[in-house]
Amino acid sequence: NNEAEAKYMIDDAIDKAKSGRYDELNDDQKVLVNFANWTIKEDLYWGYKYFNDKCYFQAIKHFECVLGAIHPVFDTLTKKQKTDILGVYFRTGFAYTELNVYSKALYYLDIPYCFGNLDGCMAYITCLLKAKDFRASDIIENQLSMITERLRDYDEEDEVPDSYMEYRNFLLRNRVIM
Repeated sequence: NNEAEAKYMIDDAIDKAKSGRYDELNDDQKVLVNFANWTIKEDLYWGYKYFNDKCYFQAIKHFECVLGAIHPVFDTLTKKQKTDILGVYFRTGFAYTELNVYSKALYYLDIPYCFGNLDGCMAYITCLLKAKDFRASDIIENQLSMITERLRDYDEEDEVPDSYMEYRNFLLRNRVIM
């Protein structure tokens, strides 16, 4: 029974969180415990489950329910909840990209891209490239300029975050592909 599975898994995550056993929660469960609304918890659970199983069409259905419920109250969310919801936007856009529905993918990926999330930026650019969107070239060049400026802020003694170098290399690879 799907309802029983979701209830068991959500209750398990809540119990672990209440007893301070956060280290036993996986990343998806950590998001579940951050929201009070049971329907949102269920849709997050099923969205993550289907997404992780690469059943993107089913995942999208649940993620869009979450985003529809959250949209009117987004400004009232905590910083952590907003970060979690950006992850839902990212996964929804990623799923649409995998289904080759690029206009919908770009709609959802635009949000993490605008917030400067590097994974979101890479997914957004990948989607633009797959869609053969004319904006890809300018965005890659602008992002390369931005990350190059950020890298200049680091002294020789400072350790540059791996994510910056990965992003820069991603941009350089995709600039060549174009």
